[in-house]
Amino acid sequence: MNNDLISQANELMQKGDIPGAIGCFQRLTELVPEDRSYINSLSRLYELNRQYDKAYDTFLKIWNNKTGKLTDETHASPLEFARAGEYAYHARLLEPAIQNLEKSLDLEPDNPGNWCFLGRCHSSAGNSTDAQVAFEKAIKINPRHFPAYYYLSRISGFAKGDPAFARLESFKTDQAIPKPVIADLGFALGRMYQSAKDYDKAFDNFSYGNAAARQHSLSLGYTFDHENHRTMIDLISALYSRDNRKKIQISGSDSQKPVFIVGMQRTGSTLLEQILSAHNQISSAGELVQLAANHQELLAWVAKFKEQDQIPAFVMALDQKTGGGRQMVKMFLEALESKGEKTPLIIDKLPQNYLQLGFIEVLFPKAKIIHIKRDPLDVGLSVFSSQFSSDLSFAQDLGDIGFYIKEQNRLMAFWKASLDIPVHEVTYETLVTDPETTVRGILEFCEVEWQPECLEFYKKPSTVLTSSVMQVRNPVNKSAIGKWKKYEKHLGPLKAALEG
Repeated sequence: MNNDLISQANELMQKGDIPGAIGCFQRLTELVPEDRSYINSLSRLYELNRQYDKAYDTFLKIWNNKTGKLTDETHASPLEFARAGEYAYHARLLEPAIQNLEKSLDLEPDNPGNWCFLGRCHSSAGNSTDAQVAFEKAIKINPRHFPAYYYLSRISGFAKGDPAFARLESFKTDQAIPKPVIADLGFALGRMYQSAKDYDKAFDNFSYGNAAARQHSLSLGYTFDHENHRTMIDLISALYSRDNRKKIQISGSDSQKPVFIVGMQRTGSTLLEQILSAHNQISSAGELVQLAANHQELLAWVAKFKEQDQIPAFVMALDQKTGGGRQMVKMFLEALESKGEKTPLIIDKLPQNYLQLGFIEVLFPKAKIIHIKRDPLDVGLSVFSSQFSSDLSFAQDLGDIGFYIKEQNRLMAFWKASLDIPVHEVTYETLVTDPETTVRGILEFCEVEWQPECLEFYKKPSTVLTSSVMQVRNPVNKSAIGKWKKYEKHLGPLKAALEG
């Protein structure tokens, strides 16, 4: 039976069905709880599915550990302590993340990767001094550990003439450096030159990093095809028409707890999340992937049918796949509540949720949806100068970014015209130039009273895992408005795509 479950899990993995494979290994760990290899595989699968809290909890079971952390008595290896730290970090559990990474470094003090990750943990917790020490330690051990320069530039900056510039520039001639590492090098130098206000060299290096990142994405099978993306937006618009939504026989949740912040990446969603989370009736669960993953699976299945059969298949599949909505609602609310605090409202700030607003209306008709927008040129530049995961491959080319922004605007216009659930729109520019008026409007939409603490969000301890980790540690300021003008001569492809 065990071999059959392993074979079934492998087949499901080949088909991309990670949740199905998780189910197989859950059964294996129940049948043979003492087999550490099954527990290890299950934690890896949770990691692949971005269920980091479950990955962390499962990983600890290898030592039959009930304390919530590894200890000296568990006899874990440096790699195991580091892996536990990584899972805890992504699960937004910064204290155990730091403890596990420190344990790893006690055993293996010359590991630059773990010093860099420790720095990221301290940075996410708002401990910039400890973060800087850790990043500098990583660089001292290995001057070629480029991510440490990148993260260091986000908290302290580099001045012109710093010997680090010449050191990193010299590595560009090394043909043996792998593409992912070249991308790290490019983004590190880009951020460093930007902090030194040398914007031409900053752009050159962002381009260098993105070119390497695109080659790496292609090697992993990730591409961004304009026609495929346009077709997906067309499909979503067709499926979620008012008439089609009326055909779906699902009893949505009565919960008013979810608050979805949606929009493009780099529009200020993290800033808005932190402002709202300073209210004592609101907390944040970070970026949850459950709804997005299930919705994309549904769209991929429907797309296999002939056009005339897609809507009937969609209505049938949505009802079947969600079991009347109950199971999906239950899983999402459990994740929301486990990662948020005990507050009446909890935020999910995954930007890509703009793709599934119709899905959200079906499952959570009483949810609050906030759409944050920003000057598209500032958005495009900020996306291009940020290092994203390979699956967001549109972010590696200015023309692709412009096309993506236009299609996002097209879908949001459709939602605005067709959804019954209200969507509150806010712009980054009004949020930072008139924060009190803007936040009062959002709180009124969320049906909670005004609290002045929202404007002092930076005083509240919080966990921030996004690129905005340092910006949200300070009061609201206008410095990022119009930043694209410093790079204007380089942004032709972005402008052309936005205007085309």
